[in-house]
Amino acid sequence: MRCLALILALVCTLVQASADAGEPYALVRSQQWQGRVVRVAHRNAAYAVVSPRPTWSTKNPGVVLLREDGTELTRGLVDKDVRGLIPWNSGFLIATLDSGAVRLRTVADDLTMRDNGETEIRTEQLSEASAKITLSHHPSGGVALLNIGGAAYAVRQGSGQLRVTPLENHVVAHLMMAHTGRGRIALAYTIGSSAFLSIIDEQLQAIATTSVPFSDDARLVHVGQYLIMLSTVNGTQGTVLTALNLSTFATFTRTLPIEQRLVAPWIAADSGLAVAMVTSRSGRPELVMTSGNDIPEVLPSGTFIPGEYGMPRSVNVLGDTVVITFAGGVVTVDEDGTVLSRDASVLGLPNEREEVIATADGLILTTRAASVAMKRYEQPLWLFIRGIDTITRLVIPLLLLSIAAAFWLLYRRQRRFLDAVIDIPGAGVVIVLDANGRLVRTNERAAVLMKITKSVPMRRLFRSYMQQSGLAALSSFIDQALAMRTSKTERVMIEDADDQREYMITSIPLVGLLGRTAGYLISGVDITEALERQRLVNWAQLAHDMQTNLSTIRLNAEQLDEGLDQRNTERRRRILFQVGVLIQRVRDLVSVGRGDELVRMPVHSAELCTEIRHEFDPVMFPHVTFSMKLRGTMMNVDKLKISRAVRNAVENAIKALRGHEGTVEIATWFDTTYVFIRVSDTGVGMDAETLSNMMRPYFTTAKDGSGTGIGTMIMQHVMDIHDGTLRVSSQPGVGTQVIFRIPHGMDVRFRQRSTEEIEQ
Repeated sequence: MRCLALILALVCTLVQASADAGEPYALVRSQQWQGRVVRVAHRNAAYAVVSPRPTWSTKNPGVVLLREDGTELTRGLVDKDVRGLIPWNSGFLIATLDSGAVRLRTVADDLTMRDNGETEIRTEQLSEASAKITLSHHPSGGVALLNIGGAAYAVRQGSGQLRVTPLENHVVAHLMMAHTGRGRIALAYTIGSSAFLSIIDEQLQAIATTSVPFSDDARLVHVGQYLIMLSTVNGTQGTVLTALNLSTFATFTRTLPIEQRLVAPWIAADSGLAVAMVTSRSGRPELVMTSGNDIPEVLPSGTFIPGEYGMPRSVNVLGDTVVITFAGGVVTVDEDGTVLSRDASVLGLPNEREEVIATADGLILTTRAASVAMKRYEQPLWLFIRGIDTITRLVIPLLLLSIAAAFWLLYRRQRRFLDAVIDIPGAGVVIVLDANGRLVRTNERAAVLMKITKSVPMRRLFRSYMQQSGLAALSSFIDQALAMRTSKTERVMIEDADDQREYMITSIPLVGLLGRTAGYLISGVDITEALERQRLVNWAQLAHDMQTNLSTIRLNAEQLDEGLDQRNTERRRRILFQVGVLIQRVRDLVSVGRGDELVRMPVHSAELCTEIRHEFDPVMFPHVTFSMKLRGTMMNVDKLKISRAVRNAVENAIKALRGHEGTVEIATWFDTTYVFIRVSDTGVGMDAETLSNMMRPYFTTAKDGSGTGIGTMIMQHVMDIHDGTLRVSSQPGVGTQVIFRIPHGMDVRFRQRSTEEIEQ
């Protein structure tokens, strides 16, 4: 016992040393930079470090581009005092400070200067040391926002040059955001002793302006359908929260007894607008989360933050996680108030409110002068560590009582379990044996199978009850189970009243009070009918079910809010793309599994091509330019099959572009006998060998798993059953064209008349 206690104490010591707290994960400082980190998500660059040039050196790079993992991609603009950077067209737009003038320049994605796209803005009383210059934009809009010491300007690209439009002076807060898929500029500014909050669209027209409490220090946050302004009113304590509903433009104001940098609005899944606040009213940091629409005068109880991390610096909300930064560490809490991580760390950031950026493996804390990356590490033993504390405080006093009750409960539970199993209607075959293999009990179904009546005595070896023909396989199974003394499951064929049935037989050892085997529970379920039903299931039904589920996933993904975070937009796009690939494969399986019977109907070829074109959302394929050349006529065909064949050709054309900008052309024409539909692209094209293998079943060139080789097989099959032909031509580097030649199958006069009616 002493040896066991020593080993346990050693394990606990090692575990405590390897994990600093009993939380699910830890955030460890991994990298630091001199300058502000901004997310760019451009080409191979995920982030950029913008470093204002120090006065004592001209050799430091103005911008360093980083990959997603934080490693350096490239650096440049050594001789420039860069104060802001955003992605712009195929490169970047930078704001630099030079001799009291702010210059806007466009640079390539490798940070080399471009010849065009430069604008100079001169302002008064702008020193290089104290100039506050910010440059921001939102990916959904084509306008950038430049703030120079409180003067806001809109930046747009026009005729190869940058156009700068003054917006407002005395701006105390600004924000670029997107609502209902469109870019918006939000400005909080003062005019005399009054303050206003305005929303400006991409045409630089004010679509909403409202009066707000006057403040020289404000912050704007966009959450859901609300634009939130957090401000500190002169002469008062706490924070004034002003919420503007972006749908109705109604506003409401709340006063919070918390310092502004310790307040973060967010959208809760169950209650809409919510507010996360950190207060020290009891002398300990406490996270309070409450509804933003109905904030009580007295804040409710919250989550106390254990540990000592110094004074709180700021509160930010990333998704459903609250990030609290302290002078000496970082703490994260989920929306239910559960602490996820607690980590002491010297951040080394200046005394200003930092921005928090979520990364793939952690987060980045960034200010104008310095930034720190925190890497997330999972702590698989956190439950064990937390359990040690629970055991110390609660479990040990109850341990002896639990052990004493366990033996009694074990016996009673096993007895009730056996009674319940025996008495369950439709439970199948149930046989209870003792440790020596003697029959103890059976249910009615097992008694009928073994021909046991009420006059037959129990407590004999089970073989005595299995003399009937057809039970040999069951007897052999029980022999093996008794020899193995472990759980065993097997399919067994049993002849029951001249009917051969298949059972799934399971043997479960029954454990006694002292851990020894006290008997065996033999149960059997008749699976004959289930197997027969399973054999009736076919691939077409399975594919139909998959289409329904995938359509549901796509519908829910399409309804995800895109406004909270650019990462959500990218995740939504990937989900929709992958769902589309799966739906395509399921449709291919359904098409292959269907018969060759044609359900013909009059179809106009131009309308058919137009419908197929509209199935491809420009949002999902922004790099594709569709060209429609339609001279249509009526044809008598199976619309579903023809649509599927042409759709496969369009999908192959889009894949041939491989994500680069290009054109997919859909054309249709006709003569007296045939209707022609052509799908062509400006993609990579095919060499002679690939072209010769294109019609081979299941042949595909896709290396990423997105192709199955079924699409071209369906195209050829649809043409065959329509007595049509399929012709494919291609040149590497030029593109591919696919031409369907389909017999119109209609009276010429009727076809011409229908065409004229449609054109009218």
